[in-house]
Amino acid sequence: MTQPGMRDIITEREEETRAFGVQLATKLQPGSVVGLSGDLGAGKSVICRGIARGLGIQAPVTSPTFTIIKEYCSPDGVWLYHVDLYRMESDDEVVTADIEEILFEPSGITVIEWADKLQSLLRPEKAQAESGPTNKLENMFGFIEIRHLGADRRCITLPEKWAQWFENIETLTQPEKEQGG
Repeated sequence: MTQPGMRDIITEREEETRAFGVQLATKLQPGSVVGLSGDLGAGKSVICRGIARGLGIQAPVTSPTFTIIKEYCSPDGVWLYHVDLYRMESDDEVVTADIEEILFEPSGITVIEWADKLQSLLRPEKAQAESGPTNKLENMFGFIEIRHLGADRRCITLPEKWAQWFENIETLTQPEKEQGG
């Protein structure tokens, strides 16, 4: 059951999950933070690859499990900071990894896998201090949960404030040749 203020989107194939990321990227602004949570193999890296493609980044995007942070620059000069907290055991480890330095970075978009491990750094007052008034913050930060529903089928739960970006979700699930008309 979806929590109040959240919306579920179902994807049937990995390509659709990636397309979700591409579409999300078109709405994110520099300074945005996307927190991803879900089990191993749920699709967090797939969504991040979609966000990278949506920003025009052509470099291979792989999960930075061992390096913690990977940086990619789009052709427009917007940075994508891809963070993976899978190996982090405590808040102290997160702080010493200098992740706080890139949160709400005005020249980039930060995508954090295993974001549930970063709760202490993503306090509303911290985000507001970094990005300004709360109304600006509301569209700049959100947690997305990804769950397996079987095979390649996924349930992506996102904040209602971002769900409006996906009102015409049929375009996400149709093959590209059908979208063009």
